[in-house]
Amino acid sequence: MPALPPGLHRRQANGREGILWNRGVTYSLTLPTHVIIPILQALKNALSRGLRLPLVYNTSAYESYETIAQLSGIVDIYLPDFKYFNRDTARRFSSAPDYPERASEALKEMYAQVGNLEVDGEGNALKGMIIRHLILPDRTEESCSILEWIAADLSNQVTVSLMSQFYPPTMVPDEINRGITKDEYESVVARAEEIGLKNLYLQPSIFETGDHLLPDFEKDDPFDWSNHKP
Repeated sequence: MPALPPGLHRRQANGREGILWNRGVTYSLTLPTHVIIPILQALKNALSRGLRLPLVYNTSAYESYETIAQLSGIVDIYLPDFKYFNRDTARRFSSAPDYPERASEALKEMYAQVGNLEVDGEGNALKGMIIRHLILPDRTEESCSILEWIAADLSNQVTVSLMSQFYPPTMVPDEINRGITKDEYESVVARAEEIGLKNLYLQPSIFETGDHLLPDFEKDDPFDWSNHKP
């Protein structure tokens, strides 16, 4: 990754001055790696004008270590996925057999930069990392391996979001052409608790098909769910 644009300096988490630009509580970048240099150039201008919202980096974790290392002192909150632990699963479902190695290396660097999640009195994130994991059908052992890696290689204090809302798109392998079951979800949660992960975000129930709120592009507003019935 190229060097940072001139004049963009690393920030201390507690050393900002300026005004809050809007009513938001964070400034979020979603899958920004391919355009990170122009984003950093824009941030240089924003910071000089008083931007002091926590900066969130929302990523699949399929990143290079060099890119993440360049963001030290700039990103406040990392929101990465950890999708796969096995190379064969990553190859079959995402054509990325090196995902486990890339993700684990990137996650270690993210955690080294920002540490455990810190929130304000209203529960808004200020600094730290939340790792998301979407549980796949017939892949609970792999999910447990991911959790075990987090506890052993990062910390049992890392905040982990265990997600149940897998919804198969069209043209997926038969083995994952369904949602996950309650037993699958609960077995992964049980393993997380067994290995001592302290900070878990859990979903109270398994999503039903109607709960996924898929956009309907036949409507003038595809994202209008005002008449949605679960």
